[in-house]
Amino acid sequence: MDRREWLGRMFAAGTMALAACDDSSTAVATREAIAAGGVVADSMRKINCINCGHCMPCDFGVDIPGVFLFYNKALDEGIVPDTSGGIDRGEARRFLTALDREIPDSAQAHRCITCYHCANRCPQNIFIARQMERITSLTETLRDALCAD
Repeated sequence: MDRREWLGRMFAAGTMALAACDDSSTAVATREAIAAGGVVADSMRKINCINCGHCMPCDFGVDIPGVFLFYNKALDEGIVPDTSGGIDRGEARRFLTALDREIPDSAQAHRCITCYHCANRCPQNIFIARQMERITSLTETLRDALCAD
């Protein structure tokens, strides 16, 4: 199952809102809802993961420490686009390409279903599901920006 098919199933099940590339009103509404919830607004904050692996294994295959380490490294390297204003398509493409190169689609943040099995395992008290949600929202916003004409 590819990423879009999985997202479609989650949308059909009512667990998430999916912004399609060809429906700009849905994409705008989704980005506004994300911004109102603070998910994208705080996207430039590092995640205090020490890569201890206590959160693993994820029942759904998400590489939790890998996703967090990639995100923090991307922040350090300055390749995380700021989504508070307009999104630069070149920056979005660079970030998403680096993400897809480092972490297989089957282990990326969008695979998290917020089951909370990892919640009590983190010695850093990271609210893992919320951070996965934040990264997923960022990547979906960037993917939507690349789909826009």
